Amino acid sequence: MAQLAEHPSVKHFYEEKAKQGEARTNQVLDAAWLRQLCLDAGADDVGFVERDREEIADQKSEIENVFPRTRTLISVVCRMNRENIRTPARSISNLEFHHTTDETNEVARRIVSALEEVGIGAINGGAAGFPMEADRWGSKMWVISHKPVAVAAGLGQMGIHRNVIHPKFGNFILLGTVLLDAEVSEYSHPVIYNPCLECKLCVAACPTGAISPDGQFNFSACYTHNYREFMGGFNDWVEKIADSKSAHDYRKNVSGAETVSMWQSLSFGANYKAAYCMAKRVSNGLAGQGTIRSFLRGLNFVFQKGQSKGLNAIYHFTFTGRDEVKATVTIRDEELQVSEGHNGQADLRLTADTETWLRFLRKEANLVWALLRRKIRIQGSPKLLLAFGRCFPS
Repeated sequence: MAQLAEHPSVKHFYEEKAKQGEARTNQVLDAAWLRQLCLDAGADDVGFVERDREEIADQKSEIENVFPRTRTLISVVCRMNRENIRTPARSISNLEFHHTTDETNEVARRIVSALEEVGIGAINGGAAGFPMEADRWGSKMWVISHKPVAVAAGLGQMGIHRNVIHPKFGNFILLGTVLLDAEVSEYSHPVIYNPCLECKLCVAACPTGAISPDGQFNFSACYTHNYREFMGGFNDWVEKIADSKSAHDYRKNVSGAETVSMWQSLSFGANYKAAYCMAKRVSNGLAGQGTIRSFLRGLNFVFQKGQSKGLNAIYHFTFTGRDEVKATVTIRDEELQVSEGHNGQADLRLTADTETWLRFLRKEANLVWALLRRKIRIQGSPKLLLAFGRCFPS
């Protein structure tokens, strides 16, 4: 058998590589050249961030996992058409979201292709828009968090509505990230001012009350109302079908318009309700997490600040069985803190079998039954448990 090095394909590869010259491991790309390459690929604005930038330090492990050779992150901005988003005609705003999302992903892909053509390794940093790492359900379902990278790259600052506001395009933008294995001659830095005027127009316009005047953001209000056809809403809809005894019973719980909207989402892409909200409430999603650690992580997202007014308590949770986890949940001054282990003096202690607790969250197990069977045990006032439940309505 001939040696691999003598194979025609292998010989051709090395001949072409010799013609082009070895890609230097310490090569530094000209920032102006790289910027123009990105603009030619369709980006409306870009910025460059070195891998070790402090502002994205919490993403280091994710960056190393997806592309260990990363030295620079390119933040990509693609603008949306303003009036298409502002219109109360939801079909028009949906199209704008979906088309710009597709375009942002394609721009990132074109940048990667252009860099590969000149011998520079690069990779898309994850899909723009909707999280796609479905195997991570219950934890972080995306690769790179585009917003912190964009802020570090000088492409805007976060407004009180939790969107990045670009100095020129406002918040009518979508973001992408490209990772590459080369340094850049000049890196970007955050803008020195926040374009957000804190005019509170977003507070007044939000029909779900997700944004409060003091800048607090109620993730649950946004997620469970506006994104009816996304993960939590889809799970809720499937469970309604499963629980329905007949077509008539299903129609009592789900309107015809909702069914058509779900069909539309499954056929053409999920319907965003953020531009024109139906204010249709669905499950908070905690029940479908599947693990105790995912349940604990989700508490931060569904915490209802207003419902916790006057509640100051420390809860010690001990889960046994499949997941053996100890955690402390502190609710004080309308703020939530979740930590691992038992910390501080508990006002209420709850010990629960993992499977029973998850079934209780899914409304498959009765709390009284679980208490009688000692599958769930509490030490402290039951009123504190009820108060805890009000902070995380299902």
